[in-house]
Amino acid sequence: MLYCGASLYRDEVDARYMEEAQTGTATYTGSVTKQEGLVDLVSDVNGYTEANFPTGQRPDGYDSDNDGMPDEWEIANGLNPNDASDASLYTIDTQKGWYTNVEVYINSIVENIMKSQNTDALNTIDEYYPSCVSTGISNEVTTSEIKKIEYFTLGGAKLNAPSKGINIRKITYENGKTKTDKVIK
Repeated sequence: MLYCGASLYRDEVDARYMEEAQTGTATYTGSVTKQEGLVDLVSDVNGYTEANFPTGQRPDGYDSDNDGMPDEWEIANGLNPNDASDASLYTIDTQKGWYTNVEVYINSIVENIMKSQNTDALNTIDEYYPSCVSTGISNEVTTSEIKKIEYFTLGGAKLNAPSKGINIRKITYENGKTKTDKVIK
């Protein structure tokens, strides 16, 4: 469950999805259909709207040619940060020529996630990642990935999964921070 989905970083919504999948519970009920687990409107889950959706801004010179690759990464990998056409070339993947330069960059962002999710696989998988120079460029987020989710009774006894009624949920993140709240099953 730690590697499911399509998010580079896990947030509270991902934690809820993991919890619901692991426990067979639904946190929210649709306001239109009245079905548990079926969200009909963004407001059913206090979700993102145009008014509260987070935005970010990159510093000037982050990606001068707007090709999707940071200038620092392009320079480290022998590309021209002022030439957008090098994104669609195959100059970095010299071993097999399968990936364009921008694909090599995108794959490098999640390479550790992809390799980590297969560490306990029953069979080994020969995965191919073209070699590129890492620059340490990453997205900065305010929370780290979820490490584990635990449940407790109101009296503090640890549970294997939430029981019927009110439960205490403790989410522990990789950076050691925790979040505790109440959930109703």
